[in-house]
Amino acid sequence: MRTHTQSDGSAEPRRNVGTGPRTTVKLRLSEAELSEWKAAAAENEETLSEWVRGCCNSDVEARKEFDASRDRENLRRTGGDGVDLGRTGASDGTPSIVPRPTAEADDAVGAGQAERFLMKRFLLFFLLAATVLPCGVERNAVKTSADKDAGKVDFNPVASSIAALNALPAPTRAELDAHPDTRFPAELKTYTVTGYLVGFKLEADEDFHIVVEDPESPGTTMVVEMVSGNCVPLGVVELATKLRTSWETRFGKAGKRFKKLPKHTVKVQITGVGFFDFLHGQTGTAKNAFELHRVIDWKELPRVTTVTF
Repeated sequence: MRTHTQSDGSAEPRRNVGTGPRTTVKLRLSEAELSEWKAAAAENEETLSEWVRGCCNSDVEARKEFDASRDRENLRRTGGDGVDLGRTGASDGTPSIVPRPTAEADDAVGAGQAERFLMKRFLLFFLLAATVLPCGVERNAVKTSADKDAGKVDFNPVASSIAALNALPAPTRAELDAHPDTRFPAELKTYTVTGYLVGFKLEADEDFHIVVEDPESPGTTMVVEMVSGNCVPLGVVELATKLRTSWETRFGKAGKRFKKLPKHTVKVQITGVGFFDFLHGQTGTAKNAFELHRVIDWKELPRVTTVTF
């Protein structure tokens, strides 16, 4: 049983405020709590590492923190003498003195509080991760050159057309699922294509989703993507950042809504690593979902005016 020291130096059992035996607190998350944590995640991105460390506290550390918090609350409410200043026991309003619950009940409460504390920390960590690190999931290692075959990619680009890349045989969904971090033969090459810029947007996974159209085959399009420096291996960060900066300098900031350019007004040449995506309704995707993902170079081509005599 815990004790506290009186003013004369003697010790007496500490009395606790309560209404009788208590049970473990179950985790129930209110809308207000969720909103608060989401706001914290959005406004405190730089604290992610601190929360990661915090979420991994041991049960003992969590219990100590809750014990201290509970003791402070009890002292505040009782004034240190066991009298609950916030509740009344008689009809005349006389404060009630409530005996301390059993040690077993107290342990159950502490364990429940510790469990709730840790679970909240883990939930907040995942909310922060979703906010701070919104990188892709499906075959993301291949998209960002973090896969097992990244070192086998041939960076001597092959000149091709958007129509020709649309015609490449595509793997099945099952085959794609079986290769989350390895590549198909067409993904071990880099390609250079020329096309009209249809438009672009910022994807939820932070990639720039860019759609280009084959000049010789109107209506035939494909997607090329500039990956985020936040989602790639260290050796790719500088190039990824440089490409995106130059793109936005020329065409404006990429937003969540697709920014469509006037038809056939801008022609670009883009070089990138081949990648088979899933067909999931992407704007401008190739018939076989083949992309250049990630882009490793781009340039705008001069407009050519044809004069007929």
